[in-house]
Amino acid sequence: MRRARGLTRRSGKNSGDRTGAGSAGSAGTRVHALTPTMAALPGALQARFLADGGMLRTGVEASAIERTGAGSGWRVRTTGKETLTADRLVLACPPDTAHELLESAAPEIAAVIPQAPSAAVRLVVLVLDAPGLDAFPSGTGALVAPGTRGIRAKALTHATAKWEHVQRQAREALPSARSPHVVRLSFGRPGEPLPDPEGIVDLALADASRILGTPLTREHLLASRVIDWDRAMRQSLPGHRAALDALTGFLETDPSLELVGSWRAGTGIDAIVRADAATLTRDLRSTRSPAVEGHTS
Repeated sequence: MRRARGLTRRSGKNSGDRTGAGSAGSAGTRVHALTPTMAALPGALQARFLADGGMLRTGVEASAIERTGAGSGWRVRTTGKETLTADRLVLACPPDTAHELLESAAPEIAAVIPQAPSAAVRLVVLVLDAPGLDAFPSGTGALVAPGTRGIRAKALTHATAKWEHVQRQAREALPSARSPHVVRLSFGRPGEPLPDPEGIVDLALADASRILGTPLTREHLLASRVIDWDRAMRQSLPGHRAALDALTGFLETDPSLELVGSWRAGTGIDAIVRADAATLTRDLRSTRSPAVEGHTS
């Protein structure tokens, strides 16, 4: 089967070395992740947060935000009929949600929050027993150019090639499989309808076959899962950077409020961590007492 045109292969440091799934290395050794999975991060953050005396609410939403009477603090009302107060408020939410919540309490800040329309994404995870994938035919995966004929997916990640711990866990969880592999396909571009959930697994198998150049059918399929992200793929509009600069200027004058998220910091955990570190550094500087220079005579 010839590989379709319009594909950009993803590769790691050792992607040129087509090592098999049973080897010590993988095609994506440049890429690192938490072990066992990224799902460990929220649990670790929650444990640290609670250990430091924090309160955690899940399954409720912030329905309204108000400034306290003194004007230097915040009051948050939740859908759980609870009212929480704090000296400082950090909103980690999409820009449209932040705008809605702050429209009454801080209209000048809400007005400069840049809006970035989102597009829904539908992911299909395939667990396969496919010896034909042992050579990692597309490295860690591939990006599909818009308009590529015969392929609806916009990207494929060969998870067992990209992450060694996924490769190892797949073998441990599926001891009877000859060559267990985990492949994830992503569907959904801005302005493009998502494929119907009915039949999407067969569509994913067909797209994976073309992208990987390896026939994959229901006979290879051990398990599958469809995952929807309703508000993903944010698209910056013209003037986004200027609006962010204006927003930063307003926030610097109000140390009791901070807005965080990829729409401000950029895509990826690294970008968000860097932005948060810069904010922390700025806050530490602002809380230091200014040095007094001079002399008396």
